[in-house]
Amino acid sequence: MNSVTLCGERLGIDGASAELVEERQNEEARFPDALYRLVWLMLDQDKKFIPVHVKREDVPMCWKFCEGDKRLESA
Repeated sequence: MNSVTLCGERLGIDGASAELVEERQNEEARFPDALYRLVWLMLDQDKKFIPVHVKREDVPMCWKFCEGDKRLESA
């Protein structure tokens, strides 16, 4: 969620509550993409990235979830 929107809602700024409704609806859609990026980062092993010492075998449920998502390119 957007931290500015959360603060705006707490402060009672007009329109912030409506934005939070939309943010909550979008949150579920963001999760698969974030999970995919984590799996991609694990596999890519690019030297420019901070190493994430996780292997496919360490996250079988995560891996299975990403393989089943048709919106994502295969890792």
